[in-house]
Amino acid sequence: MSKFCICYISDYNYSKHLLVSIKSLRETNKKIPIYIFHLNFPKKLIYKLQNSDLNLRLIKIDINKLKLIKSRNKIFFYRFFCPKILKSFKKILYIDLDTVIVGNLNSVFNYDLKNYP
Repeated sequence: MSKFCICYISDYNYSKHLLVSIKSLRETNKKIPIYIFHLNFPKKLIYKLQNSDLNLRLIKIDINKLKLIKSRNKIFFYRFFCPKILKSFKKILYIDLDTVIVGNLNSVFNYDLKNYP
């Protein structure tokens, strides 16, 4: 298992942005595990993602964990649960859906964070 992974959070409305970001990520970062926490993805999209060559894993969002949050886009608060759910990873990089990755991310994961909270 890898020491680090990438995490995205999306609902169906942002799935096109998600796919662009993942495609750009995979251009230079082929082996980093990708986890997508999703809400209301149709079965067709789930099937397409699971059967792609993008090497990613889908995790359905438990909306009950967010019922106390009063926000229209409450699923994006799910990023705070990522470390608890993905405990086997030493570092998790959350990437916004509108981010295009233009280079290798190894230096980001290799950055020493010992003296930071």
